[in-house]
Amino acid sequence: MSERARPPLVLKLGGSLADGEHIRSWLQLAADHGDRFLVIVPGGGPFAEEVRRAQRKLGFGDGPAHRMALLGMEQYAIAMAGMEPRLCMASSPVTIERALIRKQTVAWRPSAMALGRPELPESWDLTSDSLACWLAEEICARGLVLVKSTEPPGNDRSAEALAEAGYVDPAFPAFRKRYRGFVACISAADHAAAAAALAAGREFGIPIEPA
Repeated sequence: MSERARPPLVLKLGGSLADGEHIRSWLQLAADHGDRFLVIVPGGGPFAEEVRRAQRKLGFGDGPAHRMALLGMEQYAIAMAGMEPRLCMASSPVTIERALIRKQTVAWRPSAMALGRPELPESWDLTSDSLACWLAEEICARGLVLVKSTEPPGNDRSAEALAEAGYVDPAFPAFRKRYRGFVACISAADHAAAAAALAAGREFGIPIEPA
């Protein structure tokens, strides 16, 4: 990605944002700051919840559910691009790179990259949190910010403590340990502070340490 000024920042927009009032603000600020080289990882949102309901009703295993949940993330990415047409959907390192060179914020469609990867367990232990951290490593991102509906619980902000509290998925600590960029979380309500930080070229959010 030699034509870019610097590596991208991955923004994971949690699925729970679909039920709140801040999703459009995050999509707008991400599109406004395409010159900051942003890649959005969508949560599963209501689409992943439908997979969970279908699994309980029909009784299929976690492997099919995982693959269906990836498609749920893709549906959320399509919805995001529908709400904010300046986003560019991309599904591979090459298409991500091309969009970033054009200074377009990316909405990632995960299936092409994530399906069949042995390091990505096909279970509910791995959700879009871990996938965002995995993608950040894959594309040599400068950092990852998890945008959540709420602030993290407690005073221990390590990946392991947050996984134990259910704030991130159980697989996340292992991916956080491998990834060398900065990782943080931020409440969805803090989008104005995030926009100011992006404009100034500063990091933002509450740091999540490996351990």
